[in-house]
Amino acid sequence: MIAKRILWCVAACAVLMLGAATLAYNSQDPITQGDFAVLLAGHLNAPAPQGGWSPESATSFLSGLGLAPLSGNWDASAQLNEGNMVHVLRDMGLALYSTAPDTTVTWGKANAMFFRYDDFFRSYKLKTLTVQGTTTTHINTGVAGTPSAAPEGEPQVPPATPTLP
Repeated sequence: MIAKRILWCVAACAVLMLGAATLAYNSQDPITQGDFAVLLAGHLNAPAPQGGWSPESATSFLSGLGLAPLSGNWDASAQLNEGNMVHVLRDMGLALYSTAPDTTVTWGKANAMFFRYDDFFRSYKLKTLTVQGTTTTHINTGVAGTPSAAPEGEPQVPPATPTLP
């Protein structure tokens, strides 16, 4: 009898939690650029700022990576359309296009896109910008100016520079 009551309590709590999550947003509600930026920043393999991602911190972080909507700037309160979403994702390396770029993106569509490309986002390599505005990668060249030794039989790889990727 007690087990039945516990089971009913657990089921009731699950239904209440599901209802609360459903009320948080409807999958057909439009998503703002700020909320999309929060989702995108959260899916990247980057440390979240203290207090978690906010629309302001996420849009600033993504702008620093060179990722922005077609206008070149994020408007955290503006509704996201497919053209802007696809533009940001293409800049990341996904070959996506929209046949209706003015269509408003819904929470459901955004979450479906993150679900589909989650592995891509988790392994996305964040670019390092140099002072000259070009990008570079890091090659382990040793410690404190001492070059690392190449494996036996392989040539020494020179370090990456802004002009030599």
